[in-house]
Amino acid sequence: MIPNIAREYAVKKSMIFWGLGITEHSDGSYAVMAITHLALMTGNIGKTGAGLMPLRGQNNVQGACDMGMLPYFDPDYQVPKEIGLMTPQLVDEILEDRLKAIINIGEDLTHIHPNLNKVERAMKHLEFVMVQELFMTDVTKVADIVIGVKSAYEKTGVYVNAMRRLHLSQPLVECDMPDDWEVLQLLDQKMGGDSDYKSSKDVWDEVRKVAKILGVPQSLLVRHPFPGPGLAVRIIGEVTKKKLDITRVASKIVEEELQNADLYDKVWQAYAAVGDDKAVGVVGDERKYGNIVMIRIVDSIDAMTADWTRLPNELIEKISNRITNEIDEVTWVSYVVSSKPPATIEPQ
Repeated sequence: MIPNIAREYAVKKSMIFWGLGITEHSDGSYAVMAITHLALMTGNIGKTGAGLMPLRGQNNVQGACDMGMLPYFDPDYQVPKEIGLMTPQLVDEILEDRLKAIINIGEDLTHIHPNLNKVERAMKHLEFVMVQELFMTDVTKVADIVIGVKSAYEKTGVYVNAMRRLHLSQPLVECDMPDDWEVLQLLDQKMGGDSDYKSSKDVWDEVRKVAKILGVPQSLLVRHPFPGPGLAVRIIGEVTKKKLDITRVASKIVEEELQNADLYDKVWQAYAAVGDDKAVGVVGDERKYGNIVMIRIVDSIDAMTADWTRLPNELIEKISNRITNEIDEVTWVSYVVSSKPPATIEPQ
């Protein structure tokens, strides 16, 4: 069977997906290098329908690493002034009385080390344990303080995937629990720190400033929205290459004309959407059916509510003329005048 699978992989466009069962093995790094070599030898790199896809173990672990939540990196993988400790080293330091206190956030420290007996001894050896959690997990049993915090579905935050695509997550339900950053900020202030964030947006704005220092183009920093969803959410009905092409070009026209009018930075979000409906148009002396493009421009503070933007009629006309003139498949352009609620900002 193995030779047959190997031949099938080699002669067809193939992808390899792997998860923590590979990377957390004692030979994990060598296994990943072997997978990479196999893909290179068989030509399964750099073409559609082929490639390598490591699956991360936890939600937003990529974003956490990018933001410096690693003992050996600062944000954006810069060299830190001091190298921190990895989990096995933390346990050793506790047992040798060089580490007295732990703040446990987002995972259960008592379950991520192969030698659970050793971890149990270490946790009992600590003088102080603080836990930020959603539930009373095992680590909370040895905690001096347990602070309940918001879940991913109750807070605003940015998620980063392995391709460095960004997604802004909005709360699905209201919650009066603190966010993780609010707890850390209160702790910092009690210890004499000067952090003064008012919202998750303030935290993200600081990330954007760091990105500017690191040389990220201004056009990416101010792009609508930042971070932005994929184009598929602007397609009503089946997602096709034709619709994506129309949306991509039409949205670019909307952005360009707003920039020319010095309005791009003054609105919350602006784009063009397309669906399945078509309308008759006139080209020369002939009638033809084409797609309907919907222009959506809104003003908002936090995306929980939004109002449609009152643009000058001359600007709407200019955008409409460019879209119908520059995109052959489009015959009609409409301007969406629905606010949120009851409508949403994106059609999907």
